[in-house]
Amino acid sequence: DASTDVWPKPQKVSSTSTTPIAAEQLDAASVKNFPALIDAFKSRNLRPSGKIGIKTISGDTAKSALDAAQIKAVPGAYLLKVSSDGISIAAADADGIFYATQTLAQKIAADGKLTPSTVADWPDMPFRGSIEGFYGKPWEHARRLSQIQFYGKYKMNAYIYGPKDDP
Repeated sequence: DASTDVWPKPQKVSSTSTTPIAAEQLDAASVKNFPALIDAFKSRNLRPSGKIGIKTISGDTAKSALDAAQIKAVPGAYLLKVSSDGISIAAADADGIFYATQTLAQKIAADGKLTPSTVADWPDMPFRGSIEGFYGKPWEHARRLSQIQFYGKYKMNAYIYGPKDDP
């Protein structure tokens, strides 16, 4: 199910309609504000040209929406609502908005459809990531940047560089 085929799995997902939305119905001006969505459109050969906007609120302004959805207001928490009327993101902070757009990008199916749904998510741990600890030749710079992009896509927020034989 495209509404739940998101990694890492969100805390709560509910489909609000069985009628999918064409992702191309999203407003181009809204999409251009989110690199994850730009990449999702490019990778699927789609062009946003509709009128469905993306509205975001965060911090104290979003508190009542997060509380109503029973979302733990921890850094990175968000409420994402996708409908044919518009897309809204209420987040605890800027990280939550970033994570919500990563989720939204993953929800665009290969055929360009987007399932109307509500996603409530927050991290269980404050730090999520990996340690690059090695002996010998380190990764090339481009490979390390690719790894860091992967971390963002999958909502990780920690990277520790710990070579064993660095001087």
